[in-house]
Amino acid sequence: MKIEKTDRRITVMTDGDFDLHICPELKALLEEDLKDHRVTHVCFDLSKTSFIDSSGLGLILYIYKQTAPYGGKVSVINASPPAAKLFEMAGLDELLNLRRKGREKLG
Repeated sequence: MKIEKTDRRITVMTDGDFDLHICPELKALLEEDLKDHRVTHVCFDLSKTSFIDSSGLGLILYIYKQTAPYGGKVSVINASPPAAKLFEMAGLDELLNLRRKGREKLG
């Protein structure tokens, strides 16, 4: 897992599985950065993610709910076809501005 921060944006790049094993640590790191409402965009780059489960999906949605009240946004980029399908089935593809690997916005 790699996290890049700028003044108002955080990019999270997971490597391998985005599941219950990394979510608690990642949540704690992101909550610390989001607590002062300065971050306006959190981007999850799934280009090196081989698997995402409901824990990963739930964490992304949780971060969305934390940022939305003050106008922040969350996006998911470079999603593999199986990951994109998971977001679509959950009805989150538009909400999270989902972009597949090698493609523009889904839709």
